[in-house]
Formats: sequence, structure tokens, C-alpha cells
Amino acid sequence: MQTALKNYLPLFKLRICSLITFSAVVGLISTASANISITNILFLIIATMLASMSASCFNHYFDMDIDAVMKRTQTRPIPSGSIDGGRKTLLIATVLFIAAILVSFNALNYMVSLHLFLGALVYAVIYTAWLKRRSWSNIIIGGLAGSFAVLAGGASAAAELCLLPVLLAITMFFWTPSHFWSFAIVH
Repeated sequence: MQTALKNYLPLFKLRICSLITFSAVVGLISTASANISITNILFLIIATMLASMSASCFNHYFDMDIDAVMKRTQTRPIPSGSIDGGRKTLLIATVLFIAAILVSFNALNYMVSLHLFLGALVYAVIYTAWLKRRSWSNIIIGGLAGSFAVLAGGASAAAELCLLPVLLAITMFFWTPSHFWSFAIVH
């Protein structure tokens, strides 16, 4: 059981999910007044981690064929054979996604749910499943995914679009392509 769980952990890309979650908390802090609720912060962290982990699982599922041929990604759980890449991964991704939407909607508000939904959708479906294999501009559109986390954080303080989280989201959007293109050059 412990070995099986250990084999599934890399599906979640916890370092990346933690950074996305951190950006959501920054979005909250940038919007909120001095009376930030610890409860809101905790639910934002939980919901954002769940949504990010879900998107990561979907990414592993959709990319299992190309991960098997890329040297950098051959050791990921599915292509390496350490886990079954089919239905279990898709089920985990779906359950995490539904949990993220339910937690954010019930504990925070509909705007947080919307932003987390859009972030996961952009990353898992539009970027990974659709654009990555078809267009050089995939990372430009994919850059929207992380931006939605900042907006979710801002929305957890006020169920509306606020200027500072929007500016932070735009900054993140423009930073993402240059970051990934330099990463691609190295690898």
C-alpha cells in the first residue's frame, strides 16, 4: 500500500502545485484587508491544491504516449510502468477536480470555483490535450492556467475581479512563456 501510494505521488507534481497554491494565497493577501480569515486561507489552499493536482494528473494521462519517448519525461510514473496509466489516473484526476470545485464553491464562493475550474480546464484540456501537440503558441495560452490561481485567491476575499490580483495574473501570464521557453532550450 505504501509503495503504491509512493508511486502515485509524482502524478501530482507537488512542488509545482505548491507554487500555484502560493500564488493563490498571494492573490488573496493582495485583495484582503487586515482581517484575513485563517479559515478562508485554509480552504483556498485545499481547493487550489486539489485543482492543481487534478490538472497535473490529467496532464500525465493525456501525455502518457509522448512522455514515453521524451528523455526528460520517461521516468514519470505512467511511462516508467510504476503505475497503471489508464482508468485509475483518469479517475483520480476527476475525483480531485470535483473535490476542488465542491470545496471552493461550498467553503468560499462561486468566483473561486470558476477561476479554479478555468485554470484546470486551460491547463489540462486546452494546453495539454489540444494545443501542446498542434501549435508553437501552446505555452502562451497555457500561461493562463497559473494566472487563474491568482484570480481565485483574490476572489476568495471578494467575489469579484479586483485590480491587484488582475495585475498579478497578467504578470504571471507574461512571465510563463519566457520561463518555459528558456526551460525548453535547456532540455
